[in-house]
Amino acid sequence: MAETAEPQLRLRPFRGEDAPHLERLLGHPRLARRTLPTGVQELHPLAWTAHRRTFVVYLDRLLIGACELLRDEDDEAAWELSVVLDRRERVGDGARCAAAILFYAFEIMKAESVWFWVPTGNTAVERFAERLHFTSLHQVRLPSGLPADVFELSDGRWRSHGQDAVAGLLQVPVELCDGRHRWSTRGGWFEAA
Repeated sequence: MAETAEPQLRLRPFRGEDAPHLERLLGHPRLARRTLPTGVQELHPLAWTAHRRTFVVYLDRLLIGACELLRDEDDEAAWELSVVLDRRERVGDGARCAAAILFYAFEIMKAESVWFWVPTGNTAVERFAERLHFTSLHQVRLPSGLPADVFELSDGRWRSHGQDAVAGLLQVPVELCDGRHRWSTRGGWFEAA
């Protein structure tokens, strides 16, 4: 019996024609980034600019979400990371997306640090942060009043731990494209495709 290939996770830059599909997907209340005190959901912004790099995420040909790097307003060498995926039937895809975006941030964009926040108590994300040697910075309150934890990974910690830390995550096919270059996973790391 022939073995079927594992579905490929693909990340590519956001394009204008992606907007209706992503807005419909990311507009679902359970995927909202934050709920404001008025009950309004914060929409996930979409753009491919010098300050915002939104990647569209596919599992084979199925659109499953978006990943993003947003340049910090106070420090141009620091970027905020976000991952919003609709489908969760394949364990680890969120971590693989985050690993791909970290590779892009540190290896391609030469970021000095990448940070993210997550609602307190999300043990899967907290384990991911620990595995990749993120530093837990502090807690913040979301507009809804719920607490969130802020984690940061410096370029130095990425260089000393990053490749080894993500190797296990990248044993399944992941392809990353920035519109000019393409990388794919081979042996637990990204190589030019």
